[in-house]
Amino acid sequence: MSAPSTAPTEFCDYNYTGPVQSVALKAKDTEGKLTVFFEGTFHPGKTYTLPCNHPTVQAWVCGQILTQKEVTHG
Repeated sequence: MSAPSTAPTEFCDYNYTGPVQSVALKAKDTEGKLTVFFEGTFHPGKTYTLPCNHPTVQAWVCGQILTQKEVTHG
C-alpha cells in the first residue's frame, strides 16, 4: 500500500484481531516528506488509535482484522 499524500488528520480507535505483527504506517508530512507516524507491534485483542483515512488501515478493516470503535479527533 502506498502512503497517503497528506498527513492524517482524523483518527479512530480500532480493535485488532489479526496475528501478532510489527507495523510501520507512513504518510507524507506538510512538506511532502515521507514520515513514519505509527510504529509498533500489534497484538490480538488490543485497541489502537490509527488514522481513519490511511489506505493500509482501510484495507485491514475490509479484511476484518481491524474493527472501528469510534471517531476521535486529533
